[in-house]
Amino acid sequence: MLVKSLMLKPVKNMLVAPSTRLQNIIDCDAMIQGGCVIVCEGRHLSGILTDGDLRRHLKNYSQNSKVEEIMTASPQSIQENALVSDAFRLMTELKINQLPVVDEQLQVLGYLDYHSVANEMSPEQLFIDLNETQLTENENRHLARYHFAAQFIEPDKKVLDCACGSGYGSKLLADNRLKVTSVDLCDKAIRHARDKYRSDNIDFICRDISQIDFAANSFDAVVSLETLEHVPNDVCRQYLSNIDKFLKPGGMVVASSPMLRYRNGQPYITNPYHINEQPKAELLAMFKTLLPDYVLHFYHQKETKFVPLTDEDTGFCILVARKPN
Repeated sequence: MLVKSLMLKPVKNMLVAPSTRLQNIIDCDAMIQGGCVIVCEGRHLSGILTDGDLRRHLKNYSQNSKVEEIMTASPQSIQENALVSDAFRLMTELKINQLPVVDEQLQVLGYLDYHSVANEMSPEQLFIDLNETQLTENENRHLARYHFAAQFIEPDKKVLDCACGSGYGSKLLADNRLKVTSVDLCDKAIRHARDKYRSDNIDFICRDISQIDFAANSFDAVVSLETLEHVPNDVCRQYLSNIDKFLKPGGMVVASSPMLRYRNGQPYITNPYHINEQPKAELLAMFKTLLPDYVLHFYHQKETKFVPLTDEDTGFCILVARKPN
């Protein structure tokens, strides 16, 4: 996906000259709707001034001061034909909420809003409040996968949740009378999980999945949602082989991965953190090869519902597999 497909056109009064007085942009449409003004010499990008910048500086500047006195000069920008995934990574790393979009001559064409981009990119590390009643569609899809997984696991069983992220899914599993060992690489996420979801039947561990090692037959089930697409293919394959070792005979695996999409014959990945999306045929073949003799069932997620996977070749594939007795 290219930046121009998500680019927002400048709202009224968003493009201003450096000599514009602050009194003329306070509470203007651009600050209210877009959160910034983009400073231009003609249409050539010169700077940017956000509503946060404005509020921080007003106590030290009069309303008659000029935009050029407090703007961020030569701000970060991105071209319209760049990938949205690159824009998302840039805005996340630099903590930018508004990013000007320019052409090759640095003429301003529009801007990107971080929240709009993040919604499109389905941000990976979610800190979902399970007590919140008004969740986003993306959050509901994430929770639905854990609810779906839980129905295949009997109460009082031992479960490995890998990678568990901020722990909301582990909490859902634990609430189903399951004993959960939860692993994630991100220290921030694990600390959050321990603080928010501390429980006698959840053990949160900060570790890379390539380094986890449990004794054979340690778990009755393994839940691994939105994990496989984040690790190199060789790590992914070794991880699946390890799952076979960790699971008791008759144990269950529930795992998910997006199936690689194509546009105009080219791979099409919207998320910059997905490094191992595989086409449907390759994904299913990998499961069948690395989980030998398992009874495998594949499902397709449609929002918060799950149906048997048939002719769908994009979207989320959910594996439910049982190890032979």
